[in-house]
Amino acid sequence: MTSAKRKPREDPSAPFLFQRMFTRLGCDGRPPRFHVEFFPYASLTLTIRRREEMVLVRLSDLLARASRTVLEGAAALLLARMYRKKAPASLVAPYLAYARSARTR
Repeated sequence: MTSAKRKPREDPSAPFLFQRMFTRLGCDGRPPRFHVEFFPYASLTLTIRRREEMVLVRLSDLLARASRTVLEGAAALLLARMYRKKAPASLVAPYLAYARSARTR
């Protein structure tokens, strides 16, 4: 029996969400190009890496059907971590509530 590997899925609107959050957080410089994909992690994992002028973002596929405010919270957390900023609690709260819900455990 062979197991089918799940492949990452891209969302065409996600890079725009990250660009908007980049501006809302007041990050320095011009926004980089974002490549965002939903990856089949075993848990609610978020990763962000900068490669020259591109930022690679992998969100858990558990977030694929999450609301826009939850995705904005995840984006705010990742960008704040990368640019050493403090993410506003009002932006992060929806993501944290989603992460702590029984649906994602």
